[in-house]
Formats: sequence, structure tokens, C-alpha cells
Amino acid sequence: MASRTGALEAAILMLDSEVEVEEDQILTYENAITAEITAGNCRIGVMSVYLEGDTPIGPYLDGIKWICSKLGLTKLSQGDVNAWSIVKQRVQ
Repeated sequence: MASRTGALEAAILMLDSEVEVEEDQILTYENAITAEITAGNCRIGVMSVYLEGDTPIGPYLDGIKWICSKLGLTKLSQGDVNAWSIVKQRVQ
């Protein structure tokens, strides 16, 4: 994955001061941010991805697969992906 050159379009926001968040600089690029969240002795990895509506989905999926391979993941437990939708465009 290329290094970050533009503004970051994905975000992870934690509002609990008891939680420690550490961004993974290597696995973060313009459309994805990866972090490790620690609360006490519990530790999880999280990823936020933003897919731009005017760009083919293939490169985004390649980026997600690359991040998962670097983390040693074969499955994602859940996802919330916001992308362009013909339904969304009709409503506006």
C-alpha cells in the first residue's frame, strides 16, 4: 500500500478516557484507518474504511484485503461501509 498522500477520509473516535487507542501508521491510508484499542487487559483491532462513490470498488477491496493479511485476519467480524448508492442519490 502506498504511503498516505492526501487527507484521511476514515475515522475512529473514542470518547472514553479509560480506553487507549493506538493508530497503526503502517496500515493506515487515505481511505482506511487501523488501530488497536486497549481497555484494561482487553485488546482488539479495529478498522474504519470510507469508499468514495465515484471510484471503482476493486482498489478499496484490495486495500481491505491487504490490511487483513498484514493483521493475519481471514475474516472480518462486522463492517459498516458507507458507499455511493443509487437509492441514496434518488432521495437527495
